[in-house]
Amino acid sequence: MQVYYDKLTALLDTFPTHNSQRGIDQLSKILSEYKSILDVVNKTNDDLKGNTNMHYSELDDIKFDIKQSQLAKSQKQKDESFNEAINHLRDDINSLASIIKFHVQSVQK
Repeated sequence: MQVYYDKLTALLDTFPTHNSQRGIDQLSKILSEYKSILDVVNKTNDDLKGNTNMHYSELDDIKFDIKQSQLAKSQKQKDESFNEAINHLRDDINSLASIIKFHVQSVQK
């Protein structure tokens, strides 16, 4: 489990700083990697299943915000959606990392 915690915390260092096509692509890649980690954690550890299921419901909201950062009519709306996607995804990654860290610490006791 520690390896997934490390991967999640490493993802936090790769967030884009501004809304551009490259930033959107980078954010989409981070979301994909996050989902892959979420899938593995959910499938390999029954103890965490209940805690990780709530993260799946957030994925569609994040995808929507990323899409809106491309399709919104005004630049202001695009930037707001981009920042919302970043904040939402960062919060979810931090949440999952905290769950995993707590689990790792409790197993080591």
